[in-house]
Amino acid sequence: MSTQSNSQQERVDVPTNVSDHSTPSTDAAPVSTQDPSDPPSSIQMQIPPTSAVSVVIEAPDVDQQPVPPLLQTSTTAPPDEVRAGDIIGGYTLATIMGRGSSGEVWKAKLNGTNQFAAIKILNPKPHAQSAKSCLIATHMIKDLAQQALQYLCLPEDMSKFKGRECIVSRLYAMDLACLIETDRLFPLPINHSNAMIWQLLKGLCWITHGDIKPGNILLKDSSTVSTRHLGPDGFFRSRSSANFNISSIHQILTNSRVQEILKSPEIVICDIDEARLPRQETYHPAGTPSYRAPEMVECLYWNQKADVFAAGCVAYELLTRRLLFPEQRLTSGPMPYHHHPIEISSPAAKWARVSNPDALDFIKKATNRNAAKRPNSNVLLKHKFFGQLVHLPTN
Repeated sequence: MSTQSNSQQERVDVPTNVSDHSTPSTDAAPVSTQDPSDPPSSIQMQIPPTSAVSVVIEAPDVDQQPVPPLLQTSTTAPPDEVRAGDIIGGYTLATIMGRGSSGEVWKAKLNGTNQFAAIKILNPKPHAQSAKSCLIATHMIKDLAQQALQYLCLPEDMSKFKGRECIVSRLYAMDLACLIETDRLFPLPINHSNAMIWQLLKGLCWITHGDIKPGNILLKDSSTVSTRHLGPDGFFRSRSSANFNISSIHQILTNSRVQEILKSPEIVICDIDEARLPRQETYHPAGTPSYRAPEMVECLYWNQKADVFAAGCVAYELLTRRLLFPEQRLTSGPMPYHHHPIEISSPAAKWARVSNPDALDFIKKATNRNAAKRPNSNVLLKHKFFGQLVHLPTN
């Protein structure tokens, strides 16, 4: 009995007339061995041909073995997966811009035009009601607080795609998270930092957002200009700020390259689909770990003052390019692989990074860990950190 195969084979000659307990014949031919230089393709034992039949045992071919079910990977995409080229209403998805706990944001092109929009595709439950809440908040703001429109990025349309709610809004240049990562634009001019924080507080006078962070604050325009200013030595040098302080003289004199500044520090607050409506119950978890107020961390009642706490964290980050409370990420569960290492600093070391005393006082007040003693946005808009802007009405 013989079977042919391309796989490795082992050949064994089995005697037919010898019992299990019999003694082998002394006349049997010696066992043949292969030359050591030959490849070990088979093993062969020779016994007298008159008393043997030939049996071939095939070695398994590993390459042809089926893949265990648990190791099999599907080549077909899930039916509800969103991909570039999908059409939502009159828009075609182009590239994904970011993902978060509530959904993912795509850049989408309006079909037949060169115009683009941002489409947030909300995750299924428990965020199924976010689009409805966002629509209610939008109507309330447009009807009752039109002066807040310049500070908020409100949705322009709603849709549904593969069973998921979609929010269509205007596409802006970049968020503050990207700005903070752009080396050539830092340090920001102090009047730019002030303007961004002031606008943030103005917007928070009208809503309770619940997730203020650099990624949810958008620049209206990311274009830049290169500037040169007259230095104390009478020569024009590169500077990123029209403001001057003595401690930066040496840096100004030794820096000969042209730096860039933003043409405009105008911002808007986006991602209001989870903003709390009047009389709406507190939900948990809320916010992003590094920007969560203590009352959020402890799952207690929180209100607009939680947004003030987060605004203070954003102000610190704009001035230092570091997180104020990175250690809060340790309590948020497993972290994504792209997160930066956590830097643990003492309170004194954190505050030493803010050289402007007015800015430091503002941040300390905004991030007071006692919510009862933390000022609201209307009060902080009167802080001397904002200079001449304190004379403007708060609402």
